[in-house]
Amino acid sequence: MKIIGVKNLEIKYFIDPRYRKIPLELHTIFPGQTQFYSEIGFGSGEFLIEKAISNQEAAFIGIELSLTSVTKLLKKIKDLHIDNIAVIMCDAKFANRELFDENLDGIYMNFPCPWPKKRHRQRRLNNNSFTESLVAALKSHGFVSIYSDHANFTKQFEVSLKENGCFSHINLDLNPPMINTKYERKWREQRKNIYHLHAVKEKNKNIQKIAGGTDMPHVHIEKINNDQLQNVIGKTFSKGSIFFKYVELFHSAQKNKYLIKTITVDNYFEQRFFIEIRQKDDNNWIISLDSNGLPFRTPSVKRAVFYLGEVQK
Repeated sequence: MKIIGVKNLEIKYFIDPRYRKIPLELHTIFPGQTQFYSEIGFGSGEFLIEKAISNQEAAFIGIELSLTSVTKLLKKIKDLHIDNIAVIMCDAKFANRELFDENLDGIYMNFPCPWPKKRHRQRRLNNNSFTESLVAALKSHGFVSIYSDHANFTKQFEVSLKENGCFSHINLDLNPPMINTKYERKWREQRKNIYHLHAVKEKNKNIQKIAGGTDMPHVHIEKINNDQLQNVIGKTFSKGSIFFKYVELFHSAQKNKYLIKTITVDNYFEQRFFIEIRQKDDNNWIISLDSNGLPFRTPSVKRAVFYLGEVQK
């Protein structure tokens, strides 16, 4: 597995949870470490690096969706010989709920995008759904620390933490001591107010996870009906929390393999991937996930595979 743009990078710094048992076993990833922290949306990575260098007995996990940010941080980690940082490229809400199992001592969020426009409300990280994911990730007495220049965003986050019922010591401070990130320096130079929200998790809550396991969804069938495959393309399938759509069909020149571009959504977590339909022998075809761009095996992903088997039988 390689990260584009970083030559000869030791893969221990990058975690691809799609190929690991989840929730992640942090003591296995960081042998000997006893404290674990994450930063959501680490940007240039300077805060994460400073924390890791000054706190060698702890391990730090950066969570980011920007490939540029991921690549830059991985190079810095390698150049500085830092062994207590790992990087995950994943949606933050999904990562909190699915990848961790009440084993983080703290979660940092420094100047996340507030997504102020109404059409972007599902992307905001200050709603009740995201707060639930924090509960799933944090240990008892673990903390969440949020810095922002956006007053409404921070105040709504405070409301969500209070409504959740699992957090105490919820404090919102104005213009706290600097943490010295790029955006903080920018906003302070513009004389903007900075808000710091801090809370401690006191109670646990049973929060259902939707991904994980080592089983790979697959279906065996005797033959392929090309017309039935064509008929499902472009259609949307939705029932309860299950949503998937088959977008495009590709047929190999050898005539013994199909790829179906697929979109699934689970609790607003969207994935795009290919389902492979391949002939194994004269009387046996298999429908399974294509190994390139392997998705998390959520309920909608599994259902998208099994449904193709049902329409072919």
